[in-house]
Amino acid sequence: MTLRHFKIFISVVKHKSITLAAKSLFMTQPAVSLAIKEMELYYGVKLFDRLSRKLFITVEGQKVYDSALTIMKSVDDLYDQIQLGSYPNQIKIGASITFGAYYLPKLLSESLLVNPDINCTITNSGELINAVLKHELDFAIVEDPLLSDKLVSLPLVNDQLVLVINQDNHLAQERSISLNQLRTQSFLLRERDSGTRKIIDSVFLTHNFVVEPRMESTSTVALLEAVKHNLGVTIISQRMIDLLQPQNTLIKPIRNVSFERPFTLIYVKNKYISPGIAELIERFKDINLN
Repeated sequence: MTLRHFKIFISVVKHKSITLAAKSLFMTQPAVSLAIKEMELYYGVKLFDRLSRKLFITVEGQKVYDSALTIMKSVDDLYDQIQLGSYPNQIKIGASITFGAYYLPKLLSESLLVNPDINCTITNSGELINAVLKHELDFAIVEDPLLSDKLVSLPLVNDQLVLVINQDNHLAQERSISLNQLRTQSFLLRERDSGTRKIIDSVFLTHNFVVEPRMESTSTVALLEAVKHNLGVTIISQRMIDLLQPQNTLIKPIRNVSFERPFTLIYVKNKYISPGIAELIERFKDINLN
């Protein structure tokens, strides 16, 4: 098995097509098909299911793909090391929206003094996990409770989600609110792929409480604006309340329900950790986040 096979295989997975992979690699379609066939014979498994002229990667194929990505990334790093005399300084990291808004500016303000070549992506946890698994990011900080066994995860700091209601809501006079009282409320929540939403759905599920939100948004600001105009209630990070200080809103505890979650730093298992990445990870672990 050669690096050429892995390169071709990765391209086929990416394009989900022999024809498109061949075009992107400036190869003939039969040559790409032969390389995939050779890999299937070598490993003794089917790498793709072929249905209606479409390719669907198999479970075994996914395992080969994950390893192929790691191998090719190591080869690229080695090339950079030889060409540049050391590993490149550029570090690509990611952060969830809540962590990116509240914690990341302080962390980066100090880290950039040591390494000015740090690029950061802020998006939801689901997209960050996929980017780390594809080696598009060196590491990321997420709030997703469902992590892959292909990842190393290091807890950084806990965060608390809170219920936010409008001050004119009929529940505003309650010291605490029961789940039964919440059944009459319209919920305004983050999108389903976000770590915040997964925590909410998971906790509610343990209490046999199912929510179909009136509004879903990637923007915490949009959710708080909707609460401000009494369109419903939301559940978001206490840190975002501290940061945004929304008007006309109140925080209310939910009886016997707690939404606590850890922010977690993740990277791919068996990944080469360069000195620059290792130093940055230590800064994220040791810095005072309060």
